[in-house]
Amino acid sequence: MPNLNKLHTGLFLVILAVAPQVRSQVPDYEPPRTEYGRPDLQGIWTNRSITRMERRPGIEGLVLSDEEAYEMAQSSFWLSLDRQQQNNPITEAKEGQAAFGARGHNAFWVDNGDTMGLVKGEYRTSWVTEPASGRIPYKEGGSALRRAPHLPSIGGFDGPEARPVGERCIAFGGIIGPVMQNGIYNNNYQFVQTKDHVVLMSEMGHEVRIIPLADEYSNEDLQPWFGDSIARYEGDTLVIE
Repeated sequence: MPNLNKLHTGLFLVILAVAPQVRSQVPDYEPPRTEYGRPDLQGIWTNRSITRMERRPGIEGLVLSDEEAYEMAQSSFWLSLDRQQQNNPITEAKEGQAAFGARGHNAFWVDNGDTMGLVKGEYRTSWVTEPASGRIPYKEGGSALRRAPHLPSIGGFDGPEARPVGERCIAFGGIIGPVMQNGIYNNNYQFVQTKDHVVLMSEMGHEVRIIPLADEYSNEDLQPWFGDSIARYEGDTLVIE
């Protein structure tokens, strides 16, 4: 994984969400560059971490000490469940039992991370830094929109085409962005740069965003699954809108 220290975020915090463990900036650091002279972001990145977008209720402050970060990580749901299942393995439900076909992944299949997110050498309780609460300040009605599907979905059971795209593993939303949020597994990303495009691909669903380096958006009649993004470089800063 490349160690890039002069990487800044775009309007959607794209890079911050993907590389939470980038260390503090070094004043004289010169990043590796592509054949086109741009900072080389290419490679495999991860945002695998227990830290989430919003701070958990009851937690104060953005930054944790090493001891606090360890204690918070050990109290996380999936790590606790993993320890419990190691001592009390879950057996498969037999055909005819109520739980047959109704169970999801147990902790063995989860790759949630075992540490809090590290940003500029500091363990963080949330990706949100403002307001100080670490919670997204939704406007009136905003919470209801948050609970609505991020991608188009249709009800009905007349055929597979009528089912939600997430249920059919076509697209999930909130993984490849914006914003690129971490989940309980499949938290890896691949970045590819060409002369006139930036490509972001997520492990989850193998979703891909192909973003042109352009000043104007494409035809408004086209509605890509993940929106119509454009990118530009401001010096060594990659900005994606």
